[in-house]
Order: sequence, then structure tokens, then C-alpha cells
Amino acid sequence: MFRDAVYRGVSRMFEPGAKFAQYEPDGILIRVVGGSSHDTDSNEGSFEIAAMEAFVMALVPPPDKAAGLPANSGC
Repeated sequence: MFRDAVYRGVSRMFEPGAKFAQYEPDGILIRVVGGSSHDTDSNEGSFEIAAMEAFVMALVPPPDKAAGLPANSGC
């Protein structure tokens, strides 16, 4: 339904000044699994932002993983 908005959201991550601007995308596959939309609060902008957040979550490890700490270590 909002496929173009998802594509735009991921594409924006590579624009100048964005988080991954120093990289050039090559063969990114986006798979949308599940989800839903509502007439009252679903719009292009919401799906674009959700795609950007999902992209970051997929590529950037959580702080515990990045530091080499076990999850929920209490540190």
C-alpha cells in the first residue's frame, strides 16, 4: 500500500547529511513483513519514517552488542 513511501524512507538514509551518507547503496533488498494501516493515522510520512527507523535497526547493533557485552548484563 505504501511501497513508495518505504522506498523513499530507505533512500533518504543515503542522502547528504544522513546517517549512512558516506555509503553508496548497492543491491539493497527491502522486505516488508506484516504490518497494518489505519484510515485515521496511516499516511506516506508515517511509513517513510518507519522505514528509516527499521533500516537503522537492521544495520546498527544495539549498544550492548556493540560493546561486546551480553544482553541485559546490567552494565
